[in-house]
Amino acid sequence: MARLRRSKAGCWARDTRRPYLKRLKAWDKAVKKFFTKRTRAGWIYIFFDGFFDGNAIFKLGKTNNLFRRIQEWDLYCPNPDRIWLEAFWVLNAIRTESLLHIALEELCEQRPRYICKCGIAHIEKFGFKGLLPLVTYEKRIRPLVARRVAMKLYRKRNQKQGNYWRQPES
Repeated sequence: MARLRRSKAGCWARDTRRPYLKRLKAWDKAVKKFFTKRTRAGWIYIFFDGFFDGNAIFKLGKTNNLFRRIQEWDLYCPNPDRIWLEAFWVLNAIRTESLLHIALEELCEQRPRYICKCGIAHIEKFGFKGLLPLVTYEKRIRPLVARRVAMKLYRKRNQKQGNYWRQPES
């Protein structure tokens, strides 16, 4: 696929959402990997990054040093509209981020890839309809994130409890 790049910031965009069946396959693969391969702990962060084509743009990412990542975003891609919404520590950060990206891709109206004012075509951003980004976050994104994290913790807890209650084999 040819790489689209123009000199002016924000002058092109394309929706990079995968078709439904590819998202479903990616979800199944990510869930399977989550419970078989452990990765390092880290921070999952979410911020609002302004509007593009009438959609509120949100970024969900992972880092092992949240303070450094905030400084990097502010230094290399300054945006006066950016609002840092939430960050939480998880034990399996890479796998958690993968699951959340797929879930957000399913829920969002647009997954734009465009050249930002800083000159970089950022990926892993998600567009949601609505002119009130904090309301959009509280009503649509935060419940999804909470459900996914709770689902993982519930499964882990049940797996551990299952080991305690097994009858010893003779």
